[in-house]
Amino acid sequence: RVTIVAVARLARLLRAIERTLQLTATTLARAYALGAETFAREVLARDYREDREPPRTDSLLDEWAKPVAPFEVECGSLQLRVLDAQRGFNVNAIALGGTTPALTRLRTLLSALQVDPQFADLLKDWIDADQDVSGIGGEDGDYLSREPGYRTANAPMADISELRLVGELDGEQRARRGEALDALPVPRARVNVNTAGAHALAALVPDVSIDEAEAIAAEPRDYQDPAQFITAHPRFGPAIDALAVTSDFFEVRVRVDCADSTVHLQSLVHRDPGSGATRVLRRNFGRIWFNSDGELGRDDARDDDTGSPREDDDG
Repeated sequence: RVTIVAVARLARLLRAIERTLQLTATTLARAYALGAETFAREVLARDYREDREPPRTDSLLDEWAKPVAPFEVECGSLQLRVLDAQRGFNVNAIALGGTTPALTRLRTLLSALQVDPQFADLLKDWIDADQDVSGIGGEDGDYLSREPGYRTANAPMADISELRLVGELDGEQRARRGEALDALPVPRARVNVNTAGAHALAALVPDVSIDEAEAIAAEPRDYQDPAQFITAHPRFGPAIDALAVTSDFFEVRVRVDCADSTVHLQSLVHRDPGSGATRVLRRNFGRIWFNSDGELGRDDARDDDTGSPREDDDG
């Protein structure tokens, strides 16, 4: 009997040690992830300092945009990418009210994605501040009848994951929609033509297909102003009001493998266009941004640990 008790106590002790080691590894991995975020912010600030003389541009040729190869840390490895958050279509641009150019462009993008363009009405009703149904959209009454019921946000999207709550699309349509849209905390964030992806380009004008937009997105681009881009691609002339060659918002994505723990971090960073100071607007530890092979991916299936938003101010 004494032997049985001793073995049981030893087993509990070993489990406690294992939990402590796991917690320590996770804590260390998070510390490395936050360190990588700080490093990325400094790279963005340095890019601003080195590029202050006009014409100032941001492109995929800049240092911040170059992929960082996985490198070793004390307990494992770390991967880091910085992406331009203005490379896509900002869904919050339709929050300005009325029939805005952004709403028209969203319908154009949805059509290009083979998603019913009237889904734009649902997004508008989710974001706008009133309870007036737009077209075939839906307000609180449409969502409260669900199980469980919930209300529309009636505010700009805080995170693109809110798209899961809007309307009813099948899995394939939801995936295409999620790849094409993003949510920035401002309604007016112009698309950077030097970094824009195919979806954002296809949304700008109705006569550009996804295939044509992908061909443009594959080009090395370092335009000094939107007019240069339009000279090269005249069909985008009507959208000049939505174009830029610099960016203020960036995504920092990190993966840290530490012992038996893996931590993913995605942060939305704002770089002040006047001073170059950077600030973290949103931080998320709950998404998987890199797969096991180190390739950059997007898997929104795991949202169990979103962390708490915070803001940091320094340059």
